[in-house]
Amino acid sequence: MIQRRLRVIQWLSTTPALAVCTLCNREFKVPLGALRNTADAQANLQEQFDRHECEPPDCSRAADAFAKSPTGTKKKTTAKRVRR
Repeated sequence: MIQRRLRVIQWLSTTPALAVCTLCNREFKVPLGALRNTADAQANLQEQFDRHECEPPDCSRAADAFAKSPTGTKKKTTAKRVRR
């Protein structure tokens, strides 16, 4: 059986800011007040993760979460600037 894990996907310097559950792809965000202290941010994410109950993954939600993640393979498009 696959075990759920907490994966940090966004950092602010050395402080975790955003994490996801590897089983259900639920996102956990650190409140602004906890971002000032790395230990508080880590504890807050772990507490949110421990409290949540995984729901069966939905294929469309999993694809969206992957596309949003910084490690996703979705290419960013940029608009070309037209000079006149």
